[in-house]
Amino acid sequence: MLKDFRVKMAVVIGITLVAGSVLIFAVFQLKKSIAASSSEIKLMRVDFLSRSRAITSLAELKEDAEEARVYTDVLNFSLPTKEDLPEFNSEVFDLERDNNLPTSFKFSGSEIAPTPGTPGEIAFELNLTGSYDDIVNFLKDLEDSSYVTDIRNFDLVGGTDDQYRAILQGVVFFH
Repeated sequence: MLKDFRVKMAVVIGITLVAGSVLIFAVFQLKKSIAASSSEIKLMRVDFLSRSRAITSLAELKEDAEEARVYTDVLNFSLPTKEDLPEFNSEVFDLERDNNLPTSFKFSGSEIAPTPGTPGEIAFELNLTGSYDDIVNFLKDLEDSSYVTDIRNFDLVGGTDDQYRAILQGVVFFH
């Protein structure tokens, strides 16, 4: 009877150990599986947030593009046409006369045609002779004129009797 009891006890302990080992193995496998799934979910969450931000940014850019298009149209229509550029020539002469400056003005011929989204431009050259204050006042008046210009090169050379010579090279924009 003791022998039967020992055998039964050994079988019960063996079955318990095997079942416990299988259970512990299953728990560790489940833990690994949960950890792997958790990492995958974290990556998917980061990807989702990134895509969500990108979609939000795209929507904002589309809204801004519409607003920018309105301003671009306003800017383009505020620029003169190429046919109006001879009036720029006469406006420059009026500014020269108003500021007591004998000058020489000419369009230099290099022209860039307008394209959708960018204005056209034509180069000009201007030679001024006068006092420093008169030249500065001329430049302020040119800046305040209805034409959009970009002075690309400016040379100021001192002369005699408080007279200076200014050579300007720039572009005037048109649509």
